[in-house]
Amino acid sequence: MNIEQAEWTREKWAIEARAVRRSLATLGEVVPQCLPGELEECGTPAQYHHGLWSAMLKARAQLLIETNHDEPEAQHFGETVYQESLANGRRHFGLT
Repeated sequence: MNIEQAEWTREKWAIEARAVRRSLATLGEVVPQCLPGELEECGTPAQYHHGLWSAMLKARAQLLIETNHDEPEAQHFGETVYQESLANGRRHFGLT
């Protein structure tokens, strides 16, 4: 966790978690609501929902690549472009 995220409030985590969930919905993934008062009322912190839904989004993105591109492109996007983007993001957030 970087310094910026360490300062996130429960409200900020909830906002970010809902944004990731909306991204999943935009891609056609159905993410059932825990309870009507989700995120907090289900007993699981918004930070957990954020991690869970982010992992689901990562998997969905990989499946989009694998099912919509031929093997050389899929490998390039799924490995090379992904690793470069990840390295850039880590540098941006001071994780390397």
